[in-house]
Amino acid sequence: MRLKARLLLITAIGLFPAVVLIAANSWWQFLQEKSAAARWASGVAEQLVREQALTLAESERFLNTISYSYETLMTNQVDCQDALRHWLQLSPYFSNLIITSPTSGQICQATELHENAQVIVNQIYVQQAIMNQKLSVGEVLTDQKTHKPFLQVAYPLGLFHKGSRSAIAGELSFDWWQNKLSQMNIPYKASINLLDSRQVVLATNGLLPSQVVSDDSLRIEKQRSLLPNVTTSPQIVISLSTRSYFTIVVENLAGNILFLLFGYLLAIAIIWWGFSNTVLKPTFELLRRSRQYVNDCTSGSSATLDELSGFCEQFDNVLKEQDALKNRLMEQESNLSQAYNRINSLLDNSPFGVVEWDTHLRIQRWSTLCEQIFQMNQNEVEGRQIAQLPVQLKRHLWSIEPFLKLYQNGKDSSKRIEVGYRDEMGSEKVLRWCFSAIYDDSGDLSSILGLFENVTQQAEYQREIEYHARYDSLTGLPNRYSALQLISDRQSKKVEFAVALLDIKGFKLVNDHYGHEYGDMLLVELSERVSGKIQRDESFARWGGNEFIYVLPYIDEERVAKRLEEVITDIAQPILLGTSSYSTQLNCGVALSDRPLESPSELIRFADLAIFFGKKEKNRTINFYQPSMSEIGSAQFETESELRRAISNNEFALVFQPILNTETQTIESAEALVRWNHPQKGLIPPSHFIPVAEDSGLILQIGNWVLDQAVSQLKAWVDEGLEIRDIAVNLSALQINDVNFVANIKNILQRYDLPPQYLTLEVTETSLLASYTDVIAKIGELKALGIKIALDDFGTGYSSLSYLNELPLTKLKIDRSFVARIDEPREPTVLLDAIISIAHNMGLSVVAEGIETLSQYEYLEAKRCEFSQGYYFSPPIDAISFRELLAQKLCKDAPAKNN
Repeated sequence: MRLKARLLLITAIGLFPAVVLIAANSWWQFLQEKSAAARWASGVAEQLVREQALTLAESERFLNTISYSYETLMTNQVDCQDALRHWLQLSPYFSNLIITSPTSGQICQATELHENAQVIVNQIYVQQAIMNQKLSVGEVLTDQKTHKPFLQVAYPLGLFHKGSRSAIAGELSFDWWQNKLSQMNIPYKASINLLDSRQVVLATNGLLPSQVVSDDSLRIEKQRSLLPNVTTSPQIVISLSTRSYFTIVVENLAGNILFLLFGYLLAIAIIWWGFSNTVLKPTFELLRRSRQYVNDCTSGSSATLDELSGFCEQFDNVLKEQDALKNRLMEQESNLSQAYNRINSLLDNSPFGVVEWDTHLRIQRWSTLCEQIFQMNQNEVEGRQIAQLPVQLKRHLWSIEPFLKLYQNGKDSSKRIEVGYRDEMGSEKVLRWCFSAIYDDSGDLSSILGLFENVTQQAEYQREIEYHARYDSLTGLPNRYSALQLISDRQSKKVEFAVALLDIKGFKLVNDHYGHEYGDMLLVELSERVSGKIQRDESFARWGGNEFIYVLPYIDEERVAKRLEEVITDIAQPILLGTSSYSTQLNCGVALSDRPLESPSELIRFADLAIFFGKKEKNRTINFYQPSMSEIGSAQFETESELRRAISNNEFALVFQPILNTETQTIESAEALVRWNHPQKGLIPPSHFIPVAEDSGLILQIGNWVLDQAVSQLKAWVDEGLEIRDIAVNLSALQINDVNFVANIKNILQRYDLPPQYLTLEVTETSLLASYTDVIAKIGELKALGIKIALDDFGTGYSSLSYLNELPLTKLKIDRSFVARIDEPREPTVLLDAIISIAHNMGLSVVAEGIETLSQYEYLEAKRCEFSQGYYFSPPIDAISFRELLAQKLCKDAPAKNN
């Protein structure tokens, strides 16, 4: 039989079980539908019985209510009938109400008297109601007047009147049942009928049981007594036809069979196409080639009719070639042996060490690199387990033994591990191991192969990288990352600690003046000093640049300040930089860990804020963070941002305050002052933004701009022919300490072609003290050019007099605080007189600033103070107004006018 015929036969046989399963499933569905219909009928019957019970309960309550009208009902027949008619109108269930009294024989009813009344009197259920004093149910009767069925019920009348032998009987109409059944939503060809004991239909939904389906075998019928405790109770009969379910099942069965046949034909087509292209075609091709091969080898032909016989014929030919194949396999085995020897040679000469263990963890292979690393040849280790090896090698291999046992237990692990090995000479190496399992043809573990690489140099590189990631390369201290980690660890342990940020004052000057090499020397020396005196649980790290972090294990401010003062004292000891001795000063900000929600970076920021505010208190080195600093710091940050924008948008302007020659009573010079014209906030005085500019370093740009604009304006007035001797410009410490300070001033004077004697530079004591020797040299160079040098705010510093002999000064400006004492009788002016006298003896001219009253001016005039400045003469004014003053040649009477 051909393969195609076999395929068709197999698929046809395979169709039969599917047909049987479909038929069985269809019959099961029919039984399920039939069972569901029966459950539905039972449920509806139960519901109707419950509704009838509720109706009887409501009727009993209704009759009970009527029984309370005993006196009215028992007076006379007319009043009784009127009362019953009234009650009858209130009930949806009763068609008639009757009062009966077996003893008196009196009968009263709501409707017209008919024979029912006499029947009711002698009914047993009425006597039971009177006897048992509760509702009693009678039989189903037909009203002789309306010919409608009704249910008899009776209830004792005058329940609370002793000796009462009367009852109220009611006729419960079945009309509400008819309405109920007519409105019910029931399946098609289903019926619900209410039948009395004589099988008379009391209510129906429209179909009788025999009308549902004539064949009893195709009908589901459920009966239930409407009144379970009544012998002659009506029956609820629910009938359903199973023919519709059977029809649906038959239709589904026919559809499934048709669908199966269609699927079968489609599957046959697909299988036929697939089998022809994927099986038959290759089979025919294989058979054709094998026949061709046989014909070529035997010089004969094959006449097999079907494919399978053809394959049997070819198999016989294959057996004939088996001997020749064995010979070829032996030859290949010899070749494999040679290849195996070559692989062994490659492994022995590879950069990897190779160790092979058997299933009992005995060493089977030991490469040349193993002999070099471990100083043991293969004969010394072959066949041994790890426990039988020398101590040094045993310790090393014990580290990898757990991974070998994983393979031994049938579990693979691709993990690479690095293990250190120290030989007998003390030389340490790092070996990186990886493992692989070798299985035989049956899938059983044959051996375990371990390869290792000498990564000693890479491990050293890695340790060096990790060191530089955690430690500062210059000082060897923990770096920023380590400091943050240290603080984070202490926070996680919930211990109290303080974080101090140490900032080296004037470090930029060291780099600029001495060079970065000496700056590095300073950092290293300070680091070594502090590191050598770190106490238990303290930590010291370099934060970056000229900033260090000192962590103390307590938060008591007094204790923290005392410890930091000790550190600062050690740091302040002079350091030799080249040929110069340099004394280091610090700014120190401290943040306490009494706020557990702060991050490490937040604590550092708090300490930085403390430094920021500490710089404003010139005589205070250590400053503790307070919460109010954050709010002020935010405002100053906003001011700094706006200052940067102001520089870009050229929002600054110069004003000039006249300086009066006390002897000639005329204006000879002026002080150039900067004002900030904010686009939203208006004119902002220098006291509000100059401190922020100094802290942020922006004062360098602003100061250079002021110097440039002042020289430009002064040149314009000189060219105009106005009589002015000079313009005074204030210098900040950053400007003076700038390496290009002198060159910048020279460039500005050259750019505007202004003689140096027209320029007066005002410096403060604090700007001179930062790097005294270097600043003195710069000022001396400027004075040599002809520029005047004035010491501003004299008397407010803490060491002013000691520097007067050394400073290359031209003028000395007395601070306004001394001038204000002239008008205060209790404040002595001895110090003011001494300052003027000392200045004159040293050949310096004196400028008094802050003069606001005539008495102040006259006092200073009497003391031969050469120059006067203050609001008494004029406030700072713009360039146009100042030009007008110059043009007027202000004289002695001018102060009073301006005042």
